[in-house]
Parts: sequence; C-alpha cells; structure tokens
Amino acid sequence: MDKRKARICNPLRNVDPRVIQAIRDQAAAERADSTATIGSRFFRRTQNRLNAEHGAGTVPLPGRDTFRRAVAHLLDTSPAAPAYQRASAANQPDRPFGNVLATRPGEVVMLDTTPLDVLAFDPGSGGTISVELTVALDVATRSLLAWRLTPLGTKAIDVGLLLADTMTPELMRPGWDDALRYQMLRIPAERLISVDERLAEAAARPVIYPETLLYDHGKPYKSDVVARACARWRIDLQDARKLQPTDKPHVERLFGTIRQQYSEHVAGYKGFNVAHRGRTVEDQARWSIDELAEFFAEYVIAVYQRKHHRGLTLQGFPDLHVSPNEAYAMALGSAGYVDCPREANMYFELLPIAGRVIHPYGVELNYLTYNADILYQYRKAKSPYPDKLWPIRYDPRNLLHAYFLDPADGRWHVLRWTHALAEHQPFTDITLREAKRLIALRERAPEDQAEVARALTELQNRTDAPETWTRTERKRHTRDQHRAAAQSRDIARGDAPADDHPPLAVVPTPFEPAEESGGWGEVDLSSIEAAQVFDPDAP
Repeated sequence: MDKRKARICNPLRNVDPRVIQAIRDQAAAERADSTATIGSRFFRRTQNRLNAEHGAGTVPLPGRDTFRRAVAHLLDTSPAAPAYQRASAANQPDRPFGNVLATRPGEVVMLDTTPLDVLAFDPGSGGTISVELTVALDVATRSLLAWRLTPLGTKAIDVGLLLADTMTPELMRPGWDDALRYQMLRIPAERLISVDERLAEAAARPVIYPETLLYDHGKPYKSDVVARACARWRIDLQDARKLQPTDKPHVERLFGTIRQQYSEHVAGYKGFNVAHRGRTVEDQARWSIDELAEFFAEYVIAVYQRKHHRGLTLQGFPDLHVSPNEAYAMALGSAGYVDCPREANMYFELLPIAGRVIHPYGVELNYLTYNADILYQYRKAKSPYPDKLWPIRYDPRNLLHAYFLDPADGRWHVLRWTHALAEHQPFTDITLREAKRLIALRERAPEDQAEVARALTELQNRTDAPETWTRTERKRHTRDQHRAAAQSRDIARGDAPADDHPPLAVVPTPFEPAEESGGWGEVDLSSIEAAQVFDPDAP
C-alpha cells in the first residue's frame, strides 16, 4: 500500500510564489475593468506587474497553459468571466453572512426597484417600452405586500404610494376564484373584517403596518415624499450600504423568483441580460403595462402567496415548509394584528409639497400659474405655517393640476393651470422640461406661460401622427399616458377634492299626492330610523 489515493496533491507546487501573488493582485486590480482574455491581456499585465516589482526578466511567467491552470486554481471568479459576475463577487463581504431577523409581520419591510424582464406593448404607438418593478417585501412572512409597475424611471411619488399600498387591501378582480379571497387565509377573518371593513372584498394578501423600511440609495427612496410619509405614520427608515446587495438579500432573491415564475412565461420576455435575449422580442410583446400589472397581481395572489417557500419553515419542524400566507397566519397567532390607518385623503398627503405665496392671480409652481376660487380668500392672509408660505401639493405625473388644503374646513381643492387649454392632455414634469427646451431653442423666455402652452400643444399634437414620432417622443407619450392613468386611479381611492365649479344638478320634482300618483306619496321623515355611523377608532 503506497497510499497514493491519500496523498495530498498541490497543483501549484511548481509555480513561483511571487507569480501566485502577482496573479491575485492583478485580478483584484482588474475587477472593475472589462472582461479580459486569460492568455492575452491578463497574461501581459501580470508579467508587467512582476517586472515592475522585481525587475525586468527576474520572475518570468510559466507557459500559457500552466498560467491558465494556475489562474483557475487561485481565483474563484476568472478575469474572463462576465463583468457583472466579477462585480458581484467583489461586493461579497469578507466575513460570514449574517441574517436580517424579523419575528413579527411588518418588523422589517424591504423596498427595491428592478427592471422587469418583460417588454410592454404600447397600443398608442405600436412600439414597446421598458418597465420597472418596485416591490415591498415583509421579511418575517416573505409576503409581497405591494408592487407597482411603471415606465422606466420610477418617481418618488411611486415609492410613497407603494408604502400606502402596503396598508391597503388588494381588491378582488372579476373572474378570480373565491379561493383567493381574504377569508381563505385561515385566520379569524370575521374578527378582522369587523375591525377593517375593507377586508370584506379583499384578496388573500396580508395587510401589514410596517415598522422599519430597509431600502437602497436610489434617488426616489431618499426623497422628501418618503421621509414625510414615514414620519406621518411613525415608520423607521434604514438605508442599506451602497453596492451591498447582501444587506437586503431577501428582496434580491425575490427578483430571481419573479423572473422564473412570472417573467419567463409572459410574451415579450427579454431575458435578464443581452446574452439571454432573443432576436424578435419586440415582435412578441403584446401586453400593455396595465395588463402586465393585472397579470402580476394574479400571480402574487394565486401563486406566490400560496406556494411553499424554502425560507419559511414550521417552528420545530425544519423540514416542513410553509407558504407566505401560512406564515402570516401563524405570525398573527403570536404577534397579533395591527390595524392599518384608513385615511381617505392619503393620496394628497403623500404628494410633494412646494411652499408658495398666494398672489392675486394664484400661485406659481414650476413657472406655471395655478388658480382657483378658494385662493382668493387667502391672498391677503398670513400663512400659519413656520416658513410663512402656503403648502401647495402637486403630482409630477400630471401637472395640469395642483392641490390646496383649506385650513378652515380641511377640504382639498383642485388648482388648475391658468393657461391650460381644453385640448391639453395630462403631462408629466419630463414633458414640461421638454417643452421648456423647445422654448429655449426658439430664444424665448421659459417663464412665458403662453409659450409653454403652445409648446405643450405642439408636443401633444404629434400624437395625431405617431408614424412621425422619434423614439424619444414615443417613449415620452407612452410614459405620460400611463402615469396620467395611474394618477387617476390613485386619486380615485380617496375622497374627491372639492370642485370650485360643481356641475349643475337637475332639481327633483316634488312628490305627488298618494291618491293621484298611486305611488309612495309624501314620506314622513321622522318615521325613518337613523343608520348607525361606523367609527374606525371606536373600541
């Protein structure tokens, strides 16, 4: 017995230790560079490093085949690997991985945005548009609490409204099976419905009050909109470190799950990078952003929330996996249910704020003037707010209107752009910037609102001839149309703002005597019992 099978083999025993160190140093220096060929650029640069450190010709590299084998044994990620793989490996911390612990629903909620691997079809132009997916994930139960599909370029208002969506039940859609109702969550649904009547028509998706939000350093997440929303609802904010996806691994892994279970099966799937993209992806896209959002909602309710999750196990039985809905039901038994706020004007409270002076002609915002009858009584009044300015709220997805809260009665009022024409469609802040760019090219003042109105009309009139659009114009039109529709849906959730010019109503005819009409006749109002008023804050 010569013990040849137990003998320790060192494949690098004939390689100079200085060469080994040079390979490691050169790989670390190139981890942010473009992909290299092992036997060409990486070989040459490693030799140059040895010459610089030890003198020219002092430490020669072995043959190219031996050099390739040494690189394969020394480096976990080859310099010839794709750049995103090397960047991901470089971001891994040089320590054991930890865990983000959460034992009750809402204790930690992770937010993140990623490009959706599906192209959306634009019915207006006949082209395609890229889509972004923003999600909120509860760590304790792995439940997908809220999601938003938007054109590329998520705004701060989208993230703020996503936070409101986590505390709002997801309504059942026509055609969905009754097995997807909230009552099927295996929890005392009747008791919860008595606390929150909105759950009666809700789908089987947990409604959770977040305690802590964990998010990345994206511009929408660092906005004043998100900070004010969290301060209003007393939600803690915790940002992840830059270029450290390991700080929120649950939501990063969720995106891979969504790609495998949803995106790959939708017409228009483009793969997660160019190497996985087909040649006719644009021709296969057939679903609009709104249709993709409906499909995604059904996927979350019918598949994701009910599918057993490998990261969720039954306590005491590590081999028994449970679904996010089952994990939520078990968590309610130990942590209880926290009632979520139900504010009819939540949409207006989340909008960006601009402090302005009320002039006789209205208020100025983004070089646009907005006015309504309600402003007239405050044009000479002193603002009670600390900065002595009146807060004007606006939605960057639709700048045709702004909103003003009447401090006297707490009602919201719509302020319309004074130069808006009847043919003006809703436009975003991006379209407004494009209109001002056109004005600057004509050497006109961007403060001239008549010029702004003409430029907007010119931009929007091009929708009559989509065959003449450039790619930029097509994307701008699709983005404006979708965001205007999303803004309409968001504002419809709450109470309608007060209209300074309400439509005229038909005056009802007086009741006819019972003996002449044969109908109900006059009604004694004192005989009608008053209905009970629901008080959500009552014990």
